[in-house]
Amino acid sequence: MTQLHTAKPAIDLILTGFPAVILGVCAGMQLLMKSWQRGSANFYGVRVDPGFEDRFEAREIDHAFTRQVILLTVLLMGTALAVAHHFPLLKAPRIYALWMLGLLAALSLGMQALYWLARRKVLPFAAPLDAVRTVDLAGFVQLSPGWLLAYWIAVLLPLSALGAAALYLRAHFGLIPLPENLSGLANPGPQNLSWPAGEIYGVYKPLVTAAFANLESILVAYAFNYRSRISEWGAEVASRGTYRKLLMSRLAILQWLITVQYILRAIRPLAGTAALPISVRKFLLLSTFWSLIWLVGSLVLLYALYKRRPKGAADTGPDRNWRLGKYYCNPQDPALIVPTRFAVGHTLNFGQPLARVIPVFAMLVVASVWIGPSYKPRPLPESGAIVRGPTFRYPDSEQVAYHRALDEIKQPETRERAAAELITYAKSHDAAANHVAHVLASSETHLDDAATLGRESVERIERASARISLDQVTISDLKEMDELAEYWDSLGMVHFAQGDVESAKKYCRIAWEVGGEGLYIGHLAHIALENGDSGTARHLLQVALSGAMDQREQDQTVKRLAHLGVDHPRTINAPTVSTIPRRRAAIGTADFLLQFEAGHPTKVKWIGGNKELADMEPAIASTTFPAQMPDDGPEHVIRIGRLACDSSACKLTLLYSWQAAGEMRSLESARAQLR
Repeated sequence: MTQLHTAKPAIDLILTGFPAVILGVCAGMQLLMKSWQRGSANFYGVRVDPGFEDRFEAREIDHAFTRQVILLTVLLMGTALAVAHHFPLLKAPRIYALWMLGLLAALSLGMQALYWLARRKVLPFAAPLDAVRTVDLAGFVQLSPGWLLAYWIAVLLPLSALGAAALYLRAHFGLIPLPENLSGLANPGPQNLSWPAGEIYGVYKPLVTAAFANLESILVAYAFNYRSRISEWGAEVASRGTYRKLLMSRLAILQWLITVQYILRAIRPLAGTAALPISVRKFLLLSTFWSLIWLVGSLVLLYALYKRRPKGAADTGPDRNWRLGKYYCNPQDPALIVPTRFAVGHTLNFGQPLARVIPVFAMLVVASVWIGPSYKPRPLPESGAIVRGPTFRYPDSEQVAYHRALDEIKQPETRERAAAELITYAKSHDAAANHVAHVLASSETHLDDAATLGRESVERIERASARISLDQVTISDLKEMDELAEYWDSLGMVHFAQGDVESAKKYCRIAWEVGGEGLYIGHLAHIALENGDSGTARHLLQVALSGAMDQREQDQTVKRLAHLGVDHPRTINAPTVSTIPRRRAAIGTADFLLQFEAGHPTKVKWIGGNKELADMEPAIASTTFPAQMPDDGPEHVIRIGRLACDSSACKLTLLYSWQAAGEMRSLESARAQLR
């Protein structure tokens, strides 16, 4: 907390002074670029005789403009500092950004007015039209087919990259942390997840912005390739075409730099997931490094334009066609791109309709940044962890129907139709099949279909777990035990709905033994209560309080106990504990990995704790444990057992899967620190 208080004044100082710094940098860049017009046969947008820039009148006009710009900038910088200091509200992100845009707009308009005033002072010194070389407005200099082919490939490929990024986001949408504004519980289950359309747009928003920027680049590329006057610019014939290609190459390079920047911003939510196995911190460093490359690259390319600019200029029209000395507007000139009269580079001919369309895309780029919500991940208040959605939650048109059916199956009048829709959906979406089976069982409808879906789901995940080997167990393998237990529990409830009580008890009990979710043993309590055994139900519900459950599930369990007459429930811990024959006199604790196949431990491996207890592996492997699987499937069940030995006995406690994943993470962290 002390560090936060110490950092706050520094942060406030940065936020207060940043607008002033940006204003100063922008004004300096404008003055620098204004000086680049020297030797281009125009002065403040007016055609002048060679050598006019060195005359006393020109120096006076130029110095006056510079002084006025500096005064304007200082006034705006002072305003920015004063307002930011007295109005803390401006530090809110969106208001702060709008305030910055307002200051930059004021600087731009003010400099434009000063430039126009300077231009009016230059007009009396304008050169006659026949004093400079002019160009033929009827034709254009064409580029070679090879150059055109290579250039169009370079310009169109970024759009393909954006499409690939969008498809990659869609394919891995379920790994993206849930958005900050998602309504629902703090730890929502699959039935609670529903991404609003605006939040989905927020994920794809950087790609939308980049797409508008690319469309603008494509229009500019068309203008450069087919309707450009750049090749007529300059007194030296040899330098004209080269400079045109340099300008075009700069635009293509900037297009690629911007596209990659926005792709990195779009896929940032996937950082730290299986789809993008790089830590969030490293990914942010990568994005920052690319931003620096973009900034430095832009400045280098701009300087290259200055150094390679042609000497002398070819006007494409009288001075009256240059509005305010900067903006070319000549309907008689079919060109879209012409040499600029300010700084270096090119400008548009706003006398042509297509040239007026290009700035529209530039405005769409800016608008897309501001319009619509931006994606922000949703942290859990307890731990700061990120809540992620299951992969089958991408809300396309099928998902909308799926969500609707999940709601409609709760109503008797729409239950049959909704059940049919859910079954159809589950048959083509394996990841949803288990949940649909559970919903059908809870609604007591289409139980044969529920049994088929539940059984097929269990078989799929059991086959997948058979690949897990004790030789190389990962945290994700232990989390897979969570999913295995969940599927067993769902199939157990399907059996109960069908009237097969013994199978239901077996599946739900082993789901609890492995997974440790309070919900699973709560189902066992429900079965006991339905069979009239309220005493067992009370005991099981108090055991459920020791399992993993969110606040909603815990409140429901307490209410059920109160309904059964237990007003002050106590948490009963009932883990699986087995006595292990002692092999030596060592005392202490140690952790072991156990791999169960066909109901028996086939492999045991010491992973931490007292090293002297490592030779207890054979004794643990020969111990008879309670059933760890409800069927004779091919699954491998991985458990972590904690062995505690004192002077009288050794006892092994099997950790639940949700505990095991955390324990494995702690062990890996400890080993990393030792290394």
